[in-house]
Order: sequence, then structure tokens, then C-alpha cells
Amino acid sequence: MGYHSPTFCLLLCSHFVSVLCSSPSPTHLCSPNQSAALLQFKTHFSINQTASKNCEYSNPKAKTTSLKKGIDCCLWDGVSCDNITGEVISLDLSCSCLSSTFPSNTTFFLLSSLQRLDLSFNDFRKSEISSNFGRFPSSTHLDLSYSWFSGLVPYEISYLSNLVSLHLSYRPTTDLIGFQAPGPILKLEKFAVNEIVRNLTKVREIYLDGIDMSSIDPNSFVNLSYSLTSLSLFGCHLRGKLPDNIFKLPNIEYLRLDENPKLTGQFPKSNWSSPLVSLSASEASFSGELPQIIWRFKVFNGFGSIVYGKIPSSLTNPAKLSILTLNDNQLEGFLPDNQNAFPNLALLDLSNNLLSGTTPSWLYTIPRLLYLNLGNNQFNGHISEFQNRLLIKIILKDNSFRGPIPSSISKLVDLTSLDLSSNELNGTISLNMFSELQNLKKLDVFDLHSNFIEGDLPKLPPNIRFLSVSNNSLVGTLSGICNMKFIEILDLSYNDFSGIIPQCIGSFSQSLSSLNLKMNKLHGAITRFLLRDVL
Repeated sequence: MGYHSPTFCLLLCSHFVSVLCSSPSPTHLCSPNQSAALLQFKTHFSINQTASKNCEYSNPKAKTTSLKKGIDCCLWDGVSCDNITGEVISLDLSCSCLSSTFPSNTTFFLLSSLQRLDLSFNDFRKSEISSNFGRFPSSTHLDLSYSWFSGLVPYEISYLSNLVSLHLSYRPTTDLIGFQAPGPILKLEKFAVNEIVRNLTKVREIYLDGIDMSSIDPNSFVNLSYSLTSLSLFGCHLRGKLPDNIFKLPNIEYLRLDENPKLTGQFPKSNWSSPLVSLSASEASFSGELPQIIWRFKVFNGFGSIVYGKIPSSLTNPAKLSILTLNDNQLEGFLPDNQNAFPNLALLDLSNNLLSGTTPSWLYTIPRLLYLNLGNNQFNGHISEFQNRLLIKIILKDNSFRGPIPSSISKLVDLTSLDLSSNELNGTISLNMFSELQNLKKLDVFDLHSNFIEGDLPKLPPNIRFLSVSNNSLVGTLSGICNMKFIEILDLSYNDFSGIIPQCIGSFSQSLSSLNLKMNKLHGAITRFLLRDVL
């Protein structure tokens, strides 16, 4: 046997101690009763891709297919466990294509250590929300939104006193033309709201969009948690006066009150919450002078209220503002002539007000602007050339703009809607200026009616569905319209077009619903089955 020095033995012992101390503690496997509870829960549902067709955050995925015997449930898709106890603490089955009624009493509710639960964007076929959802005392996050629950929201939700995030929003399905299909309705009653407000003292996010709260006094929200950062009550049928302390909650950042037409109130003149950066109150009955604090927001939607006053000529820190909608109000005066007024605007809608004067140069250079609507005001002067190439919609109708149509419009390749109707635009449409108009492949609406435009009708983009150039002084033939394959409404009336009515109009029969050619100098036959639609 060889001899080892005491120093070597000491180093060897230190090595073994180091190895033992650095070895990770064993991770507990999911307990059998928790696996059984989830496997039993899985059997209640079928997988249907359409159940998660409206998923907003990820592609639908049938996560429950990973729930199989013989595999540690902590490794299942959407499942997270506590590393020490092996208890399931998080279950994310959002967008999982689950379809069936939700069982009101199932072993699923035995997952007593659950902290996070997300069942959003599934189809639970008008099931009621079980009172057993209140049996997760450690729960901090609960999301049951957009999963076709119906009936009363149980007051037992208020037992979840550790909640920091509550999402119960319901949104009906709409078709392509905006028709709202009948669907399940969730309802919150006074007692449940009072208990939620009283007990959820840690909550930071509350999203209750689309839930019927018509029986709730808005004063029920007076004592909302001071921890609240986000509150969304979109389309909740609220009625009565909203207490203005909602705007003054110390940590509120996001507040949405849209589509509550019977909800009244006034925007405070002062003492707003300093963190507030996004406020939407469109189609609600708020009134008062335009709050000057909105210029430091990122988002302000206030259309359809009764807001009056002027946009200040000198703005304080408007650089954050990305969405500003103040249409259908009583604003007056001029737009500020400040070159750096709104550098980050993506959406600007000031339509249906009393604004006047010329449009400032910054309006045409905002680099991120996608949507511009100044319709139905009293603006005058020329429309300048657009420097921004990202614009999707331009609506400047019902003003007093004059001069030529900007040639830069033909460069806006993402443009879907252009409405310059009912102005005083004049000049001749130049074939050179509009030579690239046909390259606007996404253009869907093109409205120039009621101006003083002269010249020939240019060759038009193929995907236009609405075209109106009526009440102008256009001349020449209609050969330019034959490129359009999906036209639904075509109004060329009150011009000076001449020649034969093109036979291509007959190929529009599948989509065309309205054709107006009157007060021109056209001649020729129109396909018989189109006659009932022709003016």
C-alpha cells in the first residue's frame, strides 16, 4: 500500500465534500393524485381546431395530447410544478382547442396548490363558471377569457385573495362585415362585484370586457385596490355616473371604458394618476374640456363623447402618443404648427369636429403613421405630398381642400382606403402622375366624388371594391375600369364620359351590387341581368 501525505488526504476529502455539497437536490416527481386529476380532466374534452380559432397570442395547439400515463406530469405541455413538493402550481391550457361543456365538479379542482391557471381561447359551450374556481387559495393569476362561458360570474372568485391578475373577458364572434353573432352572455351582479372589490386587495389587472354589468352601480368601483395598474370594462352595459377617482388611482396605467353609451362622467381637470398612459373611453357619455394631460399618454381614445376645447398650439411632451382618436366631438381651432408635434403617431382620427385652417407640414412626415382621418371638419388649403410610405388609410372627405391630388398617393403601396370626396380639389388628372396607381394592389376603397377634377380616368387597381368619382368633370372612355375584378359599388355619374359602355361590366355581375352611370355621354347595351342594379 502506498503512502499518502496528510495534505493529499485533506485535499481528497475536500473534493468529496465539494462534490456532495454541489450535487443538486432531487426534484420531486408529480404526485400520483395530481396526475390522475389532470388525466381525468382531459377525458371531458374533445379536440377541435375551431375552438381556438380566435386565439390572439399564439397558434392553437392541442396541449392535452401530451397528458399521458407513464410520463411525469411536470413534463406535460402547459404544466409547471413546485421543485420541492412536486405539486402542480401552473396550468396553461390557453388556445388548446378544447371543446365541450366544462364540468362543474371534477378532480381538476383538487389541484389545491395551483397559482396560475389559464383556460382562455377555448370553447366550453356556454358552461357556467363553477364556484369551485374559488378553491385555489394560492392562485395569483386566473384567465378564463374568450372561452364561451355563460351565466353568472360566481362571487366565490372573490375568495382568491392573492390574485394579482383576473381575466374574465367575453367577446361575441363577429363575421367579416361586423355582424355580431348571438352567443353566451356572462353577467356580474352587485354582490359579486362588491366582494371582488373588497377582497382582491392585491390585484393589479382586471379585465371584464363584454360582461353584462347593467345592474351594477358604477360607484361600486370606488374602493378598487390601489395596487391596480390595468382595468378594462369594454362593452359592459354600465350605466350611471362613473366616480372620477377611477382616473386618480395611484398606480393605474391602462384604463378602458369604451362602448358603454349610458356610462356618464367628466374627465377631471387635475389630479390625474401620474402613471396613466392609456385611456379609452370611446362611445361612452363623458363630457368636459379636452384634458391637457392626454398629451403625455401613449393612447387616448375619446371619440363619441362630448369633449370641447382647442388643441393647444404648444404641446407638452407629446412624443409618447401613438394613438389619438377624438372624432365626433366639439373640438375647434387649428392643428398646432409644431414640426415635432407627434413623432410616434400611428393612428390619428379627428374627424367630425369643428377644426379649421390649413394642415401643418408635420402631418405629412410622421414616419409611423398608418391611419389618418380628418374628415368632416373645416380644413382648407392644399393637401401636401405624403413623405410617409406606410399609410394604410387616408380619409380627408367633407372639408374645403383645394388644389391637385398629391402624386405621392400613387407610391403608397399599402394603402387600402382613400377618401378625398366632397372637397374643392381641382386640376387635371395627369396620366404620368397616376401611372403607378394600378400598382396599389391593396386599395379597396377609392372615393373622389364631388370635387372639380378633370381629365381621363386612369387605369385602376384590380382589387377595388368601392369606386366613386361622381360629380366631377372627368372625360374619355371607361376602358380603365376593366382591370377591376371585385368591384361591388361603382359610381361614375355626373361626369362627361363618352363612348361605348365596356362589355367587361358584364363580368362584374358576381360582385357588383350598385352601378351608376347616369348623366354622361355613354351608349351601348348593358347585360340584361345587370339592369335591376343600374342607375
